[in-house]
Amino acid sequence: MKIINQSFQLTYATVYLTRNRDEESDEPAKEEEDKESGFWEAVWQSFVALVQLGPEFLPRSLAGRVSAFFWGVGILVAISTYTANLAAFLTVRNVDNSIASAKDLLTQAEISYGAVRTYAPWVSFKTTTTEPYHSLGVVMQANEESFIVDTLQEGLDKMRQERYALFTDSAELDYAASRQPCDLETIGRVFWQTGYGMLLPKNSKYTVEFNQAILRAEELGVLDELDTKW
Repeated sequence: MKIINQSFQLTYATVYLTRNRDEESDEPAKEEEDKESGFWEAVWQSFVALVQLGPEFLPRSLAGRVSAFFWGVGILVAISTYTANLAAFLTVRNVDNSIASAKDLLTQAEISYGAVRTYAPWVSFKTTTTEPYHSLGVVMQANEESFIVDTLQEGLDKMRQERYALFTDSAELDYAASRQPCDLETIGRVFWQTGYGMLLPKNSKYTVEFNQAILRAEELGVLDELDTKW
């Protein structure tokens, strides 16, 4: 009998120790589960879902699963909308940047172009035989009523209100493009470069003095400073 009692006590003690170990091993799991279901953990899971990294755990309750589902749908819609708008923006920007020279205007029909009626470039477009300026002049003459403007300000307003390109003096265009609201841009290289001169009477005694003063200003960089300033 004594042996049987000792065996029973030993068996009971073994079972008791096993149960205690199981309970102790369950406590860290419960603590870890409580830790993972906290507020900041929920914020973290929302963030990783936003950047499409994938959540580390899924909610168990029905309300949590419904909330996670609609959060995922909202993220999908937001990312899809952003991607579509970005693609449309880049497409429009590429179309606008496709015009890099006067020749590019001949190969498209979206942007109209013209000149100021009383300015020298308009006369040059009508009389030149050099391509592509001759072809541009032919198109402008065929649409003179809608392409040609009477004043520079009218041309600037037309560019802001419509898809329109204006040919005129580079100095005036650079000045207008540098003024507020800075919504104009000059493109392409300068062509038909001509200088400005002062008209004096024939055999005037001031001709030599004016020529020397202009050359001196150019050598000293005064003309470059005025160009940069204005």
